[in-house]
Amino acid sequence: MALLLSFTTAVGQEVRGEDTVGKEVCGGDSARAASQLRVSLLLSEPGDQYFYSIFGHAALRFQTPDMDADYTFTYVGEQLDDGAFARYMRGALKMGLAVSPTEDYIAHEQARRMYEYPLALPDSLARALLTICGREVQAGFKKQYDPITGSCSHKIALYLNEAAGVVGQNIVYSDWGEDYELSVRELCARYTEAFPWAQWLYATLPGSRVDTRQISRMAHLMYPAQLLRLWRGATIEGMPLLNGERTLMVEGEPMGEQTPVTPLMVAIVLLVLAVLSLGRWMGQRWMQWLNVPLLVVIGVVGSVLWYMWLLTDLPYTDWNWLIVPMNPLIIAFWRWRRYWGIPYALVLCALLIYTVVSPYAVMLPAWQVVTAAVMIAVGNGTPKGLWKMEN
Repeated sequence: MALLLSFTTAVGQEVRGEDTVGKEVCGGDSARAASQLRVSLLLSEPGDQYFYSIFGHAALRFQTPDMDADYTFTYVGEQLDDGAFARYMRGALKMGLAVSPTEDYIAHEQARRMYEYPLALPDSLARALLTICGREVQAGFKKQYDPITGSCSHKIALYLNEAAGVVGQNIVYSDWGEDYELSVRELCARYTEAFPWAQWLYATLPGSRVDTRQISRMAHLMYPAQLLRLWRGATIEGMPLLNGERTLMVEGEPMGEQTPVTPLMVAIVLLVLAVLSLGRWMGQRWMQWLNVPLLVVIGVVGSVLWYMWLLTDLPYTDWNWLIVPMNPLIIAFWRWRRYWGIPYALVLCALLIYTVVSPYAVMLPAWQVVTAAVMIAVGNGTPKGLWKMEN
């Protein structure tokens, strides 16, 4: 870390006209060292090592051959330990900019294919960017853990924009693409399509805040693939931001086969069981037990959603439409659904219609199917005085 601070001081402080420290550290002219500062984007492709690996990863590499310095800055969550999951569930897990020798960073990223893309940054902009990265590293892990709306790609783009503002240079972005017309939830669904269960997870946990499209274009920048496309079409003072051919840094490991069972398949099974449970009206009372798997899903998923909505401070877990069909109170009052089942089923029907006609994709098809199953199950109670058969 001491070498890193010397590196950022020597190269970065010239932006403010302070080259004394640079001369002391480099043993020569810091302007000469700074003129050879090379910056590149390290982009890891999606992998299946962890749930969050499916997004890919982006980092910034700084090299100064004269100083024999080569560091990579990466925006990540704090070091995971035995209590990390509990901190995450409380909203206490933090994110921040970390730094390591590039050799160590590459060794850590062996599971995913990685490419390096050189950036054609003017010297002053490269030094300003390094100074900002050094500042963020020293600030530590202070940001709330938010891999959805506070991703590595978003942060890296913000750092570059801030550096350009410091030195008075203009970055022109031309290829924003159609992604920026989608909501954050829709972006999650698009970029996780190859991983059905991860897609299901990231479409389930976030609340309604990620359904709006009324956010800035930069806030839409969530995935490394988006960042690469944006920077490929960007120019700085009329010159392309990306310069030169990409270099393969890590071959990566082949991804394992995805499970053939998808969330939509499970949802269809639950719907079929809910429909079959209607056989209880034909005297097959045992068929009412076919709703047990659905009730288990309601209890588990509903408890998690209610907990994350009411008891955590996570930035993206506000009100969630799934709380209506995944309501644990359904289980608590299941025995008395003859009194409330049909009204609740009508509410679920209205919600289902809304998710279909809404301009925002607030639910995956799997959850729409499950909502239909819950609607059938709760409406399958015995309205008091209407049927002879008691529940």
